Amino acid sequence: MGAEANGSASAFSIKKLVKEVINPQQIRQMMESDFSERNGKEPPISIDDKRFLEQLEQGIHQTSNGHYEMPFREKLPKLPNNKLQALRRLERLKVRLKNDERYRNHYNAFMKELLDKGYAETVPKSDLSDETSTV
Repeated sequence: MGAEANGSASAFSIKKLVKEVINPQQIRQMMESDFSERNGKEPPISIDDKRFLEQLEQGIHQTSNGHYEMPFREKLPKLPNNKLQALRRLERLKVRLKNDERYRNHYNAFMKELLDKGYAETVPKSDLSDETSTV
């Protein structure tokens, strides 16, 4: 490029430097998209989740009364004894239900709806006395 002013020639050049700014999140997204087998619509699932879904598909069935039974009845998992924690939570719930009338009304309505729709059922008193049974 050139320009003439008063008969003298001068040359100039414009250099553009472009710097692309990439943050760590963009790098992670790029790496994940390179190795991703997802179609973008469904969230990723773990190997344990896949195994669980396979067990559900193979073992879930509907009973004659319309309820669904899960395939885990035969092999109940060994769970830690959290009775003390459950009792503490129950005590806190009792205090809140006693002190907060609005909360108590919502809680009672919700529980009644669960029972009415058959999503929950009352445990017989005879089952509550046995310390070794699962409820």
